[in-house]
Amino acid sequence: MYAIMNRLFLIFIALFFLSGCSKKAAINEWVSLFDGKSLEGWSPGENGNSFYVEDGAIVSHGERSHLFYSGKVNDHDFRNFDFKCEVKVTPGSNSGLYFHTAFHDDGWPPKGYEVQVNNVHNKLPDPPSVMTGSLNGVRNKYLTFIKDNEWFPMRMTVKGKRIQVWVNDKLVIDYQEPAEPFRAEGNKGRILSSGTFALQSHSPASKVYYRNIMVMALSDDAVFDELLPEVDEKLIKKITELHSIGFPFMDLHVHLKGGLTMDEALKHSRLYGMDYGVAVNCGVDFPIDTDEKLIDYIASVRQEPAFNAMQAEGREWVDIFSNEAVQTFDYVFTDAMTYTDPLTGKRTQSWKPEQVNIPDKQQFMEFLSNYIVKIMNEEPIDVYVNATYLPEVIVKEYDELWTKARMERVIDEAISNNIAM
Repeated sequence: MYAIMNRLFLIFIALFFLSGCSKKAAINEWVSLFDGKSLEGWSPGENGNSFYVEDGAIVSHGERSHLFYSGKVNDHDFRNFDFKCEVKVTPGSNSGLYFHTAFHDDGWPPKGYEVQVNNVHNKLPDPPSVMTGSLNGVRNKYLTFIKDNEWFPMRMTVKGKRIQVWVNDKLVIDYQEPAEPFRAEGNKGRILSSGTFALQSHSPASKVYYRNIMVMALSDDAVFDELLPEVDEKLIKKITELHSIGFPFMDLHVHLKGGLTMDEALKHSRLYGMDYGVAVNCGVDFPIDTDEKLIDYIASVRQEPAFNAMQAEGREWVDIFSNEAVQTFDYVFTDAMTYTDPLTGKRTQSWKPEQVNIPDKQQFMEFLSNYIVKIMNEEPIDVYVNATYLPEVIVKEYDELWTKARMERVIDEAISNNIAM
């Protein structure tokens, strides 16, 4: 009996020791990766002092460094997973969350994807900066809709060859890795495989907090309930190439018209990795024609992951809306498609043939180019759109009427007023 008990005791000790060496995460159960008190289970690369614990959060603050999860959960190796945490970013800070990575003691980790953590401002970026939620260098986001110094949730999900990133409970990235993904030199390791997680300390000027760090291991055959539509792989390759060089891939003139909803627009935006600017028409003869309506509209869309644009209609808009109300938009654009006819004095909408009166084409073109210049000098806009639009009655003579001299005059005026076209 003694021998049997002794043998059982030794087996118990062995099992206890083995269970302490590795902890296989239960499938579909949330497990904490951070005890809220120490960096136990985490290993820094270079400049280890860049990470410390403060008030229940891991703080990223110091020279460049990366803090890798090296703990017992799943032996710090994850393929399919759901990961979530809470993040707080101080002004001007830059950090990142890596997954499918491996310990690297010097420089930027060559393996795995980086999800960017970077809030600069809510306005249209100039120059563009890769914002929170981006799959850095693969699917860049140039929009932030969260505030500095406030905690917000982030979530990353990988199932098979598909990645989703959520910021403040909004889906911002939905990326299907192609069979042969394009990756720029130096980023060849940004592909799906398996690995651990890491937090980034970017520089001493940056201070970012992470807490409530959790992971849910998923089965190797896990898939999303809804499949993504098929997209031409050559097109996706070109789009990724643009992202890799920091080209701000955006469509800043999207209207929710013809039955298009915000949800549908955002799905299309994610599918092609293109940030959208959703514009609303504001001015006389349009639904939004007061400060109150404008502010109500902004309140309804502000938390969506899209730029909010004001399409200022006519020339009266500067008197209708206050500057404070206009500043709630990310940017303002207008055109010269509504003008006062110099011959009749009538308010004219040039897309309506019945309103257009052009007895002398050259005279009209001089008027139009002067009118555009006047708009650029007098109206507080960020972008001038429909830049060379002509009414239907003269559009067939576009190449003759929009002379090089007229185009250059408009372009020079845009440059001098810092207005995009």
